[in-house]
Amino acid sequence: MLRGMRIKWHSDISYSEQIEQKIKKQISLGYLEKGEQLPRCKVLGEKLKVCGITVYRAYRKLIEAGLVVRKDNDFYVN
Repeated sequence: MLRGMRIKWHSDISYSEQIEQKIKKQISLGYLEKGEQLPRCKVLGEKLKVCGITVYRAYRKLIEAGLVVRKDNDFYVN
């Protein structure tokens, strides 16, 4: 599960990019393993106090990078 994710509100980096970077780091450190399900966009958005579409944008970039796959309405580490 995602560890200690927080958004820096006054950063020059967009919220979705911050989320993307943090998930990439957790994958590279082995905190997230292949096949592990990521939280639904709405759930993670509520936890981080951002809109679910912001999380979706981060997930979409991770899919493009080949780090995440989407199956039905869920997202998994690839």
